[in-house]
Amino acid sequence: VYKRQLFVGQVKGLIVELQYYGSAASATSGKALYRPGQPLAYRIAVKNRSNQSYSALEIQSSVHSDGVDCPAGNLPPGARLPGSAMSPVHRVNLPPGGNHEVEAIYPIPQDICAQTGSIRIRLQYSSAGRIQSETLTAGTGFEIK
Repeated sequence: VYKRQLFVGQVKGLIVELQYYGSAASATSGKALYRPGQPLAYRIAVKNRSNQSYSALEIQSSVHSDGVDCPAGNLPPGARLPGSAMSPVHRVNLPPGGNHEVEAIYPIPQDICAQTGSIRIRLQYSSAGRIQSETLTAGTGFEIK
């Protein structure tokens, strides 16, 4: 079973980590391995290591392809996977030292082609009275086979 907490990035003192679960580890790529028809489940952890309090911090994720060309359909690199590939927006208040976890599940379609992909995580917050948005991509992705 794949159980690795992956560092995704840091934005304004917010540390973002990702963990895939409910999968096996691929022997060849080391990525989380899923099968068509299986749910691709993951957890996002956001840790506030700044002195700033984030009110109404928005966290949203999406599942993307590294690109595939197959009879069931072509997806260019970076395209969202078909179906419910975008999570709902989660709005949280995160004080200094605070942590928050969000879980998401992408139901992999039965007819999807074998491919690799990654999770993108969007954070939206207010800083100095302005709305800011950052998108991070998990360096270690998943494999559908």
